[in-house]
Parts: sequence; structure tokens; C-alpha cells
Amino acid sequence: MPRLNSADSDATVNLGESGIRFQNLHLSGTAYAQYFGSSADTNTLIQFAGSDDIRFRAGGTEQMRIKTTGVGIGTSSPGSKLHVNSGASDVAAIFESTDDYADIRLKDNSGSSYIRNAAGNLFLQADREDAVNNTTIRS
Repeated sequence: MPRLNSADSDATVNLGESGIRFQNLHLSGTAYAQYFGSSADTNTLIQFAGSDDIRFRAGGTEQMRIKTTGVGIGTSSPGSKLHVNSGASDVAAIFESTDDYADIRLKDNSGSSYIRNAAGNLFLQADREDAVNNTTIRS
């Protein structure tokens, strides 16, 4: 078991000075760490970079970043709540459903519009919930 460092006035235990590995480590209060990862896969981890962002790395490459401005996938500087940059790939995202339709809903404080795929047909629907005043454009 690691010994208390007598130079620490707050009775902290420095696990970094010990070669001991813990099977189950239970902490109460606040725990601070710069990285969370696995010794079995050292290039896949979660990093707390100290600049109010969280970085997710897989295979040694950053895959996603959470900042105060939003979530970035493929970008380290998200410019909105969700910012996806596919790089040289034409497909930036896939939205998939296992039933007959796949919708993307765009909503503000006064209504909703949808982009829908139904059996390979594209629908643009404005105010779909309003049975009288809705508009549908079908390809």
C-alpha cells in the first residue's frame, strides 16, 4: 500500500510513486486526472486537456472533442453545438432507422420541419404536425 507522504500537510496519497496496481479503486469527493485509459490499449484514451475541453482519442488520433462551444467530431474547434467535419470523405454523418422512415427534425420555438427518407424517396416537410397547413415536397 502506498504510504502517506509526510511532506504533504493534507495527508494525500501519491499513487504515482507506487508500482502497485489496484483492482478496484473507490474514491469519494473529487478525483483529478489528466488521462483515462487502459494499459492494454495505450493509444486510446480520454484526455482532460486543462483548457475546458475533453478529448477522445482512438488509435492515437483524436476522434471527438467537447468544448464550451460544442461537440466537435473531426474538428478540434467546434463552431456550434455539434460540428462534424468529415475531411476528404463526402459522407459527414449517417442517420439510420430500422423502421420504414429515417427523419432529421429541425425545431425552433414556433414549429418543426423534417427531412425524411422513405424507401429511397426524399421528403422535405414543413409543419408536419399541422394537418391543415403542412407542406411536403417529395422527390
